[in-house]
Amino acid sequence: MGNYFHTIVIDKEKCTGCMKCMRACPTEAIRVRNRISTILEERCVDCGQCVAVCPYAARNGLTDTISKLKESKFKYKIALPSPVLYSQFGKDVLPNDILNAFLHIGFDEAYDVSYMCEVHNHLIKEYVAKQADNAITISSMCPVVVRLIQFKYPQLVSLLFPMETSRSISAMKLKTERSKQLGLPPQEIQTVYITPCPAKMISINQPQCKQISYLDAAISMADIYGSLLHALSGHKKAERSFHRSGGVGISRGMIGGEIRGLDPGTSLAVDGMINVMGVLEDIEDGRIKGIKFVELRACTGGCIGGSFTVENQYLARNNIVRLIRKFGKESRAQKEDIQYGIEEGNLYCDVSLKGQSIDVLDSEPQTALKKLKERDALLQNLPGIDCGVCGAPTCKSFSEDVVQGRARPEDCHFHKGTCTREPTTSS
Repeated sequence: MGNYFHTIVIDKEKCTGCMKCMRACPTEAIRVRNRISTILEERCVDCGQCVAVCPYAARNGLTDTISKLKESKFKYKIALPSPVLYSQFGKDVLPNDILNAFLHIGFDEAYDVSYMCEVHNHLIKEYVAKQADNAITISSMCPVVVRLIQFKYPQLVSLLFPMETSRSISAMKLKTERSKQLGLPPQEIQTVYITPCPAKMISINQPQCKQISYLDAAISMADIYGSLLHALSGHKKAERSFHRSGGVGISRGMIGGEIRGLDPGTSLAVDGMINVMGVLEDIEDGRIKGIKFVELRACTGGCIGGSFTVENQYLARNNIVRLIRKFGKESRAQKEDIQYGIEEGNLYCDVSLKGQSIDVLDSEPQTALKKLKERDALLQNLPGIDCGVCGAPTCKSFSEDVVQGRARPEDCHFHKGTCTREPTTSS
């Protein structure tokens, strides 16, 4: 495996080895031994499931901090909040109020990323229309899904939508335009994404589409929420007009937002890691027919289910629905912006993603085959009950640990030849 940037960290002082994280991990990346959990980085896709289920707050997702941003040397700072942020406040707080609140906590400008989401929807529609009738395009918006495909379904990498995300396009456009308007070099203009989950840090530290990232930092929505709430309570009137989007862009915060405007008969939206993996397996096996675009989100409910959100995701969904009713169900994307996206070749990826399967036991084929035979032989002597007592989530993952030198056969309490009794089964 190559070197990948990861966002999940473990506080070993808080970890009790309760195994909830191990059970929740969809890629079997967590081991719990000696009552301490560890992450196999080559299997981790940074989905944050372990963060969500940990009862002791022993796991956290990495982001930048507000104090770090205040110490930065940038001369002009722009906040780019995820559309999810609009769903985190009460019914009387409108998007433009929220965007203006950023001016009172140290930013020079706030950009309505949900408007670029509407432009992005048009670009997806344009791209899909040019593909063959039987071709499937998979959304590349969620970094977790992209990494999941790279690691677990590498043969599907070529199906990913080959264009920058709406957040990255926003940053790219802003740096170019503000550089000309303000007479500042782009490197002195800071673009900060307000993120609902830690995975967006991947887009900054290890861009999936470009050689460099046009986003300079990402701040947790939960970390900045209190400051925004205080600013909103002290400044009732919005000073500047930042908000431009309609309901289409605002709906990007929940599942189904990316396929708005596409033919509902040929598009599909799926949320939650288990469901996402099921659909990817169906695509891999050729069981998905008549679908041209697939929107996949690792978090249940879409980005409103991210681990850095504040509002209950079901209330957040209600807030989004209310905003859609207020601002209309139609896109407000202007023709010139859509045309810019179509003609601007720089929006397409210039980096080819590589698939590196986590299921391959060794990079050298003969060694991998040998380890595979050893794993299968050991697996025959395991009970197949996936009890987790050995510190691995399944008997299969335990047998892989053994052939990779991470565990010993006798670590299994029921391993034939080391156990004095057979495992009991309920009738």
